[in-house]
Amino acid sequence: MRFTVKTLLALTAFMTVKAQEATAYADGNTAATGAAATDKTAATTAATTANTANAATTGATANPPVTGGEILSCTVPNTIAWTFDDGPYQFTEQLLDTLKANNIKVTFFVNGNNWWGDLREDPAKLAVLKRACTEGHQIASHTWNHWTDPNIPGESIEPATIEEIKSTLDPLDDLIEQQCGFRPKYFRAPKGEIKPETVSFVNQLGYKLIKWDTDTNDWHTAWNTKTNQWSDVGPEQDPNVIDDPQRRVKEAEEFLTAEFNLKKPSYLILDHDVKEHTVKQIVPWLIENYQTLLPGYKFVTVAECLGDVPLSEVPGNNTVVVDKSVSNLNATNPNANADAKSSSLVSSEVSTFYVMAALLISTIFIIKGKCFSIFWRTYIFFLPKLVLKINEQFSDSFKLELELELELELELELELELELELELKSKFLIHYTI
Repeated sequence: MRFTVKTLLALTAFMTVKAQEATAYADGNTAATGAAATDKTAATTAATTANTANAATTGATANPPVTGGEILSCTVPNTIAWTFDDGPYQFTEQLLDTLKANNIKVTFFVNGNNWWGDLREDPAKLAVLKRACTEGHQIASHTWNHWTDPNIPGESIEPATIEEIKSTLDPLDDLIEQQCGFRPKYFRAPKGEIKPETVSFVNQLGYKLIKWDTDTNDWHTAWNTKTNQWSDVGPEQDPNVIDDPQRRVKEAEEFLTAEFNLKKPSYLILDHDVKEHTVKQIVPWLIENYQTLLPGYKFVTVAECLGDVPLSEVPGNNTVVVDKSVSNLNATNPNANADAKSSSLVSSEVSTFYVMAALLISTIFIIKGKCFSIFWRTYIFFLPKLVLKINEQFSDSFKLELELELELELELELELELELELELKSKFLIHYTI
């Protein structure tokens, strides 16, 4: 049988196309594996953030970069970081209900012994703190006792020494860790008043020191009927002073409307969940009106508004709570990765077979026919390069697949560790509550 040049070229072209098809099949498997890795990574990230309410103190952001001094405003545009100080207290659960109904996440700067002096000893009250964590709100430190002055009831004053300051931080961090599974790394000084040297000390301890840029003064309800001004003393000190929360609500609404009309890049709002009028009136009003006043803005946590953790896909959400079925994306096909790898290996063998067959057949008939013309020498010179090129393309695809498979294995290990940690914390909480 006589092989003409056209016949031989056609045979070589056929073999080469088959080799390219095999390589393309391997690339398809790699792409599918990559998509699975992307979905798996997303699910694992969600599970990680759901593990604790403070996403910025877990995982890759376990130690957020600490900037010197006090942080007054957010850095991520079009964000509203809503913060509540001094709780938990009897109105906090109603606030949590409202926030949950509107899918809003906020930041609580909590105390261990303030409005609730027996928080640590009362399981029902501890459950409020636990709920805030579980529902994805950020929990931050406001000191154990609000730096209460033992000599002046109701007044707060910064402790005199570094040791005393630290003694107001550690017990609260311990309590938060017991209930939420992390130690807070965000701190707000009581009344926002703190000495420069204490700022440096707090930063050295690893806390970010958070203040605010939008203050509703919701805590201040003492109105002097004689001077028609807000009073620095309460009704017990001055008979002309009354408690007037409705006036405060009205002024807070007017203040927020004016602030939002300015369309600032972001807002870091201070409120207090220990105030009934705040929870029952100011909060619902703000939720009802913010989209009209600030279209395009979203409620986030402090960690999100500073860019320490990514903004969640769900508006206002600090953590994405993933169902168990979602966290195991490959549960329905546990051999998916193995099948992809096996298919790719077969594709590699097929690719190599087709190209080498083309080279071998061509060479045999060239030598047999003694066709040593310039055409055939050129043909023999370039065909091996074609083989190398196709195999190089496959090698890159297979290398990417191996990297993705390794990433999947690491993500699975992380997820298993998180599930074990959650199980241990759940057992501890049950034991602690009992």
